[in-house]
Amino acid sequence: DAPVHRAWTDSQWRMDEAEASRRRDLRPSHTVFSIDPPGCQDIDDAMSVRVMPNGNVEVGVHIADVTYFVRDGGALDGAARARGETLYLPHARFDMLPKLLSADVCSLQGGRDRYAVSVMWEVEGLLEAAGFAQGQPLSAQAIPVKNLREGYVPKSVRVHKPKTWFGRTALHNRAAMTYAQADALLHDRRNKAAMLDPQAPPPPGQAGAPVARALWPELRAGVYLLALFSRSLKAGRAAAGALDLSSDGRELDFELAAQTLRPEAYEEPEHLEAHSTVEELMILANGSVAEKVLASPTPAWPGAGKSADAHNGDAVLRSHQPTPAREVEPVLRVLEGAGIAAVAALQA
Repeated sequence: DAPVHRAWTDSQWRMDEAEASRRRDLRPSHTVFSIDPPGCQDIDDAMSVRVMPNGNVEVGVHIADVTYFVRDGGALDGAARARGETLYLPHARFDMLPKLLSADVCSLQGGRDRYAVSVMWEVEGLLEAAGFAQGQPLSAQAIPVKNLREGYVPKSVRVHKPKTWFGRTALHNRAAMTYAQADALLHDRRNKAAMLDPQAPPPPGQAGAPVARALWPELRAGVYLLALFSRSLKAGRAAAGALDLSSDGRELDFELAAQTLRPEAYEEPEHLEAHSTVEELMILANGSVAEKVLASPTPAWPGAGKSADAHNGDAVLRSHQPTPAREVEPVLRVLEGAGIAAVAALQA
């Protein structure tokens, strides 16, 4: 845990350039950004979009590299294993790792250099599906309004799996946005300026901080490409039998009184396209890493494992057992009674 001790007395941690040189350094070449709830401090994932010379689009998902700071078998690792998770309560949270790590030096904060573990896909057909011109930078692309309508799903987009890259990276998060900021940017809302340059912003680095105006055109094009890509991913999963158990917006967020912790107000959160965009990218990242780990006779990335079997003791793979028929049958009867045809995945 040596790298952590140097950070304990200085929250303005600085990246070790020698370590950065051993990684794929995305800082000079990639516009990395994140999308999270307002005021989020523990930003654990970020995204990037880059048009490649061959006309394909490189999409990246970047996860905070906690393992650089928390050594396997060290004191912090032992404490984290004992806790197992960060516990969220209505009035408090109990962190799995010290806040200086989870909300500072490990967090992919806006405007900061950070270490990450990344998955990067080469996506074919996305530029054409978006209606973008070849050879132009993202900041100069015009977004066809018709493609922003909810029903538009590109048909000819696919991930070129052999070109998928896994590895450790160094990055700079150029914009720590909220879901509302990303939505205002994508759909060019009237309140875009107020959203992206708020009068009462959170502290620097947290989600919702002001976004530099010079970045707006490139970020809008990037979020647009990711939105179309995620629509294609979601449609593909649905066609393969994926079951969507989302609440479809029927949720309530309660505001609790400071003293009694009793609900005193509530609101119904709005589900924006940015939510599903991030969800689909994380599903794709999880699936890609699982496939890589299972298929690799050697570690999936440098330092990922010590044995010849990459997933022997170094990866946790969650495998859901098939649902017993006796548990599915009542659901099928309810659906049938309501006149709803069950999907094949439920009937299998």
